[in-house]
Amino acid sequence: LGACIAFLLGKFLLSDWVRGKLQDNETFDLIEQCAEAEPLRVAVFLRFSVFPEFVKNYGASLLEPVLYWMFVLSTLMQGLPYTCLWSWLGDDTAKRLADSSLPVNMGLRRTLVFGMTFGLILSPTLMYFWVRDMRKLQQEKR
Repeated sequence: LGACIAFLLGKFLLSDWVRGKLQDNETFDLIEQCAEAEPLRVAVFLRFSVFPEFVKNYGASLLEPVLYWMFVLSTLMQGLPYTCLWSWLGDDTAKRLADSSLPVNMGLRRTLVFGMTFGLILSPTLMYFWVRDMRKLQQEKR
């Protein structure tokens, strides 16, 4: 909900001010060019990027081709799996506090390892390839 509010604030109230701040930002220019061609792809990649959350929310709001439904879909794709993971971890922790003799939850352990691997390795790698592709697009337009 907070991400959606930030997106809408950025889209309708703060866009002119933030655009002024990003006027000569090469990275934002690259993202904007790419968004014109593939807005949904950019919304998804931006959500999985290594940028801080406020940059993801307000940054996406500045991209004219990125519509609200695209932002919501990409936010759910990125946030829902981790929300489920952290809820599962909290539930498992509460059960262990009540009964310390419970066996190790291997499913949770594997899911945590995958989540950490995605967050620490796959997400930055995806970001690298995305930036590389954006730079290629920029060179082709020259």
